[in-house]
Amino acid sequence: MLHDPDNALYDAAADLVDRALTVAALAADDGATAAVPATLACIEETLWTLAHASSALREPEADVLARALHAAARACGEARAAYVNA
Repeated sequence: MLHDPDNALYDAAADLVDRALTVAALAADDGATAAVPATLACIEETLWTLAHASSALREPEADVLARALHAAARACGEARAAYVNA
């Protein structure tokens, strides 16, 4: 079986969207408050990873996205710290 990098990349990105939709639905549950700090940590790590993945695409537009994702990851970390320290 040959590896098709274009399809593999797209499939992974589509899986990411599916997982994000699941997180969004579960986050709406009022009973999930104990998981907020850990969830924010996972979202932060995902944003850092996506920023690096965007940079790896080696496209000028992707660099703009990578910078925005880095900023979002920092903001997520700040939100997590504020939540934990509240």
